[in-house]
Amino acid sequence: MVKSMKKIIILFLISFTFLFANINKEVLYIEAKLYPKIFMLIKNLQNKKLIKVAILANKNTINTAKTLKNFLTNNNLKIKIIKNLNLNYDVYIITYHISNKTLNKLLKHKKVIFSISPNDINISMFSIYIGVRVYPYINPILIKKANLRIDPILFKVGKIYE
Repeated sequence: MVKSMKKIIILFLISFTFLFANINKEVLYIEAKLYPKIFMLIKNLQNKKLIKVAILANKNTINTAKTLKNFLTNNNLKIKIIKNLNLNYDVYIITYHISNKTLNKLLKHKKVIFSISPNDINISMFSIYIGVRVYPYINPILIKKANLRIDPILFKVGKIYE
């Protein structure tokens, strides 16, 4: 009886893990469709023919970064996964919690910062908020710190982080 209960619990945990793996892919897919639309609403990026995007990843998030990169199919994007920060890109998508030093460096150089996790909106300018609907999640404080200009329509359709 105990062995059969253990098997049931293990099967439940495995199926629960696969369920969240699929949700994660679905969220990444939504982000991959939403983020390029937001790029076009950022005044600093509007005149660029090619937007250079860096996905910041570490050893724990490299598979997530690869999945996101595969979903980001847009002709005017040049996407690279990087492990160490360099300032050669226009947009940075973070897949892990970056340090304040890294954040301040990106803000100082007027880089656009996205996070794949809405929990990291305090260290990014944009993420997604999933509720009854999916909204762009916006951190106006960091946008202002980087002195970026964005189309006001984004504030009307997005959820503002306070």
